[in-house]
Amino acid sequence: MKSKMFLMNLIVVCILCMFSATAFGEECGSIATSAGPSILDKDLDDLLDQYIPESSAQSRLLIFTECYAGDKLDDFADNPKTTVISATVAGQTAQYGGYHDDAADSLYAGPGRTADDVHAAGIAGKGPGETPPPRQGPNASLEPTDPAGTIKSRHVLVFNGMPNAQDNADRDAIENNFAGDPNTTVTTCGGNGTGYDYPGTRAGLEAALNDISANMSPDEQFILFVGDHGNLEDYYDLSSILGPIYPGIGPFALHDTA
Repeated sequence: MKSKMFLMNLIVVCILCMFSATAFGEECGSIATSAGPSILDKDLDDLLDQYIPESSAQSRLLIFTECYAGDKLDDFADNPKTTVISATVAGQTAQYGGYHDDAADSLYAGPGRTADDVHAAGIAGKGPGETPPPRQGPNASLEPTDPAGTIKSRHVLVFNGMPNAQDNADRDAIENNFAGDPNTTVTTCGGNGTGYDYPGTRAGLEAALNDISANMSPDEQFILFVGDHGNLEDYYDLSSILGPIYPGIGPFALHDTA
C-alpha cells in the first residue's frame, strides 16, 4: 500500500514539474562545476552571505562572465554594498573571446579605477550575441589597498568550473594583475584543482570562501570573478504541497539549458 502511495505521489510530482513550472517553480541561473551539482544563483547568494556577509566587507564586487550570467542579478539586487557586473542580460548565452577576457584583463587596482572601468572594457570587447546590462549596485572602488585608506586589504576569488585554455588565460591575467599588490590575495577554483588552489566544485568554492572569510574584516574588499560555463535550471520547491505527506521533501533543481 505504501509503495502504491509513493508511486502515485511521484507521478504527481512529475506532472507538476512538467506542466506547472510557473506555479511551483522558477528558472535560476547556475554556475557549472567540474563534478557534482551546479551552483544555483540562490545558493551562491547564501554562500556569500554565510562566509562573506556585507557586514564583514568594505564592498563586494561580483563579475559574472559565463552563460546566463544576467539571470543571477536579481539575487543580489537588495544588497547595498554589493556591485554586480555581467556579460549578459537574463536568458542570454555568453561567448568565448567576448566580454570575459577583456573584463579579466581590466580587473586590476589603480588610482581612480572602479568597477565601471572593468565593465567598460568588457563591453568594448563583447561578442555580437552579448548584451551586458548596466552595473547593478554602487560603483565599487578599485583603488590600491592602503592601511590608512578605505580599502585596507583585497581578496580576489576566480571560479572556473570546467576551464579550457581561455578560462585559464583569464585566471592567469587576474593573478598577474594583482601580483605584488600589498595586502591582496588571489584564490582560484577550477577543474579538478590542477593549476588551481581548489577544484571547481561547490565544495571547492565553499572551502575557498571559508579560507578567505578568516581574513576578512569590514575594511577589506571581496571580488568574485566567474568564468567558464553557466546554465539555466528549473528550480522547484514543492514542500508546501507534499510536505504533509513527505515531511523531508525539499527544493530541487532540474538542468534545463547548457
